Amino acid sequence: MGGSGGFTYHRPPDVEYSTKLYAPTLQHYFAGAGATIGVSVASIIFATILALFGAIARLSSNSVAQGIAGFMFQLSEGPFTNPDFYYLFGITTNWRTIK
Repeated sequence: MGGSGGFTYHRPPDVEYSTKLYAPTLQHYFAGAGATIGVSVASIIFATILALFGAIARLSSNSVAQGIAGFMFQLSEGPFTNPDFYYLFGITTNWRTIK
């Protein structure tokens, strides 16, 4: 009965690992930052265009456009009026002051 309790550790063979393959370079960081900025700018532009169309549709005299714009507004604003979502996302408030 050896001291290892029957478990034998086999040492892997000596292998020289190349860190050049995995070493991050400044080029990788710039590529990631560029992608992040590009997606952010595209999202801001898309949201601005969507908001402009929604605002124009709500001011329109066309009832179909007003209905679609109202649905878009309710879809984007509606869930956060439910207090369950505040609890879910960890947003706290002093509930005693709410009447």
